[in-house]
Amino acid sequence: MVSGSCAEIENAKKEVDNMSEQIVLKNYNVAIVSTTLIYKSEEMAEWIKARCNDFALVTISSHYAKNLESSCKYYEKDKLKKSFNLLAYHHKIKSIDPAFFLPINLFIHFSSVCYAFFRLRKSFDICIAIGYFDVLIALILKKMGFFKRVVYYSGDYFRNYEQWDWRHWFHCLRTWLFQTADKIIVKSADAVWNDTFSMIEVRKEKKISIPTSTPQLVVPLGLNLQDKPLIDRSLNTHDVIFIGNLQEYQGLMLFLEAMPQLIKKIPDIKLHVIGSGSYELELKNKVASEKLDDYVQFYGFVKSEKEIEEILSKCVLAIAPYDPGKSSFIKYVNAGKVKEYLCNGLPVIMTRVSETAKKVEEAKAGVIIDYTKEDIIKAVVNLLKDKKLLAVYAKNAKILSQEYSWAKLCERAFGETFRAWGWSNKGSI
Repeated sequence: MVSGSCAEIENAKKEVDNMSEQIVLKNYNVAIVSTTLIYKSEEMAEWIKARCNDFALVTISSHYAKNLESSCKYYEKDKLKKSFNLLAYHHKIKSIDPAFFLPINLFIHFSSVCYAFFRLRKSFDICIAIGYFDVLIALILKKMGFFKRVVYYSGDYFRNYEQWDWRHWFHCLRTWLFQTADKIIVKSADAVWNDTFSMIEVRKEKKISIPTSTPQLVVPLGLNLQDKPLIDRSLNTHDVIFIGNLQEYQGLMLFLEAMPQLIKKIPDIKLHVIGSGSYELELKNKVASEKLDDYVQFYGFVKSEKEIEEILSKCVLAIAPYDPGKSSFIKYVNAGKVKEYLCNGLPVIMTRVSETAKKVEEAKAGVIIDYTKEDIIKAVVNLLKDKKLLAVYAKNAKILSQEYSWAKLCERAFGETFRAWGWSNKGSI
């Protein structure tokens, strides 16, 4: 991986380290409820649990993350006191659309979260619930006295469908359910943390009213950068990385279509693909039909962060070629994979589909392209054949990633939220 341990990066890290000591949570009890892996809640939890009194992390694994367990972990003054597994639904019947099992999935999810807090028998000052379904559960548990305040951390926003489409009935239903729930939640939650400013704007467009007493902040989903090493070396490789759920909207098929021409221009290019999903078979068939087996390696779902970092360390460039026609919901969120690339010092080639793309472009931490094979080829060749330019973009990527440090984001989010609630940020209500 190409990166620079330059003064700018060191200064950015020092700024984050200094900020992380300002907010004091030592007299507060905090809980986080989330779908594991999707929102990187475990990394936010590391920052919070080291600073609060009692802390609980309840994570429910998604139906496609078969290698992950749902669990509840309870800490007192940053020391683990209780840990137990929870039930979760993992879809195993490939011939049947997982959408048919949605009611079962939601019931198990709801039951597991409730069971966790009933078993803990503890009350918490703050519950940060990430995603609309977990917030609905948290609001019910608040009525039962488990939480004093509930923060709705909005990590997704699904767009409208122009008309009902039976070919995509599940997505239409999910969109309707989400938007209905979102209207209820923003009026009931004690604070709303949004992944992007676009989420605030789209609610204004839909004339969704939020109580003036409810703080609504932009808090991008972040990364734990404290333990990320500064890499000061150059690799003489032309390896490219893609991380993500293998769905059609991710645009990976377009990159595979460009591979034969890329190989002619860069004979030792290799694509590493981390992730699995419903579109995986089509992608592998494409690799086989184009005889790209020597140039594309699929790793499937990788649970170990260490293993992911080892794969990333082989690469010098990352891609996020979202198909704008199939991924319009991405415009409302900050793409998680892009932030992962940035913090590892990887320049990114991506389409203009989110607020992240604008930041990457302004910081010169990557190249923003149109969704065409020609644009992909041009961007990849220009970067991989110019080591100096690649090194500059890699350094800029690392600097830009500091904006997404959980330390920096939590410091600001808790500070502004506490002021709006009239709470002290010195450790007492």
